[in-house]
Amino acid sequence: MRHNKYARVTWSVNDVLEEADAQGISLTRLEAEDFLLKVEKKLKNAMINIGWSVLARELRKKIHQDEEKKENWCSETKFYDMISVERG
Repeated sequence: MRHNKYARVTWSVNDVLEEADAQGISLTRLEAEDFLLKVEKKLKNAMINIGWSVLARELRKKIHQDEEKKENWCSETKFYDMISVERG
């Protein structure tokens, strides 16, 4: 991990119970607590990795958009230069 400051995402026992119910799994509150404790580190690592992936993807999109804007600006400038040369 690059550093220790990340957005805080909290998973609760109720989240586990709700998801278990949606999957047709019957859990007691105690079982849900135990399950959450067992998978807590996996959840945290997965959320952090997904977060970094989203940041990287969005930065690549931004770079691509910036390059596109630059290309469009250059094309427009060349077009106006051609017009002024033809008129001149």
